[in-house]
Amino acid sequence: MKIVNECRIDFKYKLSPYIVSKIVFSNVVSTQIIENILEVKKNVNKTETNYFDILIYTVYICNISSSIVTNIFLQDNIPKSTRFIENSVTINNIKKKCANPEKGFYIGNLKSGKKVTVTFKVLVLPIYWGNAIRNYSTVEYDYIYNVEEAPIRVNKTSNSVKTNCENKLFTQISVGKTLRTHSHINEIINIKYNMRIIKTKVISILKSNLCTLLVIGKIEYKMCYKKRHHIRHIKDIWGFSTYMMVPIGINYLDTNEIKINIEYLSIDFVSKHKIFINANLLLYY
Repeated sequence: MKIVNECRIDFKYKLSPYIVSKIVFSNVVSTQIIENILEVKKNVNKTETNYFDILIYTVYICNISSSIVTNIFLQDNIPKSTRFIENSVTINNIKKKCANPEKGFYIGNLKSGKKVTVTFKVLVLPIYWGNAIRNYSTVEYDYIYNVEEAPIRVNKTSNSVKTNCENKLFTQISVGKTLRTHSHINEIINIKYNMRIIKTKVISILKSNLCTLLVIGKIEYKMCYKKRHHIRHIKDIWGFSTYMMVPIGINYLDTNEIKINIEYLSIDFVSKHKIFINANLLLYY
């Protein structure tokens, strides 16, 4: 359907001794009305998520016209807080290798009354928490408004879907070390420490989309203390290990990004030549 518009002006002027009547017309402008021939809907499998979880987006494209729709092309701007999982695209349950929704890919033609279902997966990255992950898809296709002219390309946008992201991936452990000295300790002045993760490894996968992650780390410390009227220093290293229940999607990322903080550290005198250091650690992404 096309809307055509033209302007007409009637006017008179005096050309002595006569009155002259004139009519002028403007140029013709037209606007093509695009009929709604495709229905595009989108959904996501989860309304709540957390770091390293996997979201599955599904796009439904239905031809609601009486004719075939050609050259359908789908594109999706993956949210910055997620990462597309390679080779996860399916079209009507058939894997489409190397297809990437960020770059877009052709779906083909769709007959009248037919529907195509497209799915793909993304990994939730540990970028921020407490915010919603929003997403929508765009479909481009040929639209024939005049059989005597070439078709035009038309864009159709799906509805927007939202998933709330929360920071739930952390664990707390308590580690202790008994420190022996050859010198008599009168007073502890200060203690400095440095912590780092040595190794992480997925050791088991559960049925509930969770896996067990083994974390091995170490604490390097240097203690300054007073022996009578002299200042002495002791330095040492002790290791620790713990388990974390994490989403299975962590397999797609480098787990060396685990952060570690000491929430609480205490030092207790056991004897004149022995002290006990206890640290409460928080591991998180």
